[in-house]
Order: sequence, then structure tokens, then C-alpha cells
Amino acid sequence: MDDIAKHLGVSKKTIYQHYPDKDELVTAVTKYNISRHYTVMEQCIGLASADAIGEMYAVNQNMGDMIRSFNPIMFYDLQKYYPKAWAEFRAFRNNFIKTKIVENMKRGISEGIYRDNFDIDILAKMRLEQVDMTFNYDIYPSTEFHFHEVMLQLTLHFLHGLVNEKGLALINHYNNTSKTK
Repeated sequence: MDDIAKHLGVSKKTIYQHYPDKDELVTAVTKYNISRHYTVMEQCIGLASADAIGEMYAVNQNMGDMIRSFNPIMFYDLQKYYPKAWAEFRAFRNNFIKTKIVENMKRGISEGIYRDNFDIDILAKMRLEQVDMTFNYDIYPSTEFHFHEVMLQLTLHFLHGLVNEKGLALINHYNNTSKTK
């Protein structure tokens, strides 16, 4: 709390008038960030994508932009030291993000670019685990791997498991378009 007060240029007493302890402050900041990411993700999904594959690329880009502002150790610290804040993050992950993954798969099937012979719930959970893996320093240490590249490769791997031939052509189109930018 001393460091936070010093950084903000206020007294600890001022902070404690609004937050009874550090756990409450961290939880409030986590809720704020979740709210901000929720809004950005909704805009990203609603405005930037002509199809389900484009949506996945847009979300991937957006997540990369969001993650650049995080220290990967933050997730470990939340889990270990701030259970209330971690619970907020996990609820966001397990509800909002999973719902968006399921909606994307249903959209891709209805657009005729994803196969229709897979279990949506199983693959939605697998995708959540893939996203979690990108934050796992033991698996992808930032000294060896760039977060955005890991996320892109895992997204492509996931998409290749979903798409049919029409979808594969779209993946190739998006890859070629991103290489020319």
C-alpha cells in the first residue's frame, strides 16, 4: 500500500478511505479491467469481422493488444495472493469468454466455414485451456516466446481443427492479407 500511495501521490489513509485493504483494491482494479476488456471485446466481435474466422483473428489481435499492458506474473500473483480478484477473472473467463467461443463456433457452422461434426462444449473448454497456456510461464517463458506469436499459432491450430475447405481458404486469405500489411 505504501508503494501504491507513493505512485498515486496520495496518503495511505486516502486509499484506506475507499478500500479497506489491498485485497479490495486489487479486486476493484481487476473488476475495472474486466469491464474494460468486456467492452473492447464486444466491439471487436461486433464490428470488425465479416465472418467467424475474421472474428477469431480480430479477437486474437485484440487480446495481444490487451496483454501487452500486463505482466504475465500478474496472473500467478492474483491466483496465489488475491483469491477474490482471481475469482472475478475466472468468472469472466468461464462465462463471457467461453460464451463468445461457443457463439463463434456456432457462427462458423452457420456460415458454412466450420465443420458441423464436433462437440462444441468440449472444444470451447479446450480453447479456454489453450488461451490459459499462453499465460503459463513454465510452458511459454517470455524469454523464449513472444506472447502474440504463441497466441497466433494456437489460434491457427484451433481453427484448422474446426474449418472445412471453404474455411481453410478463408484462413489462407487472412494469412496472406496480414502478411501484406
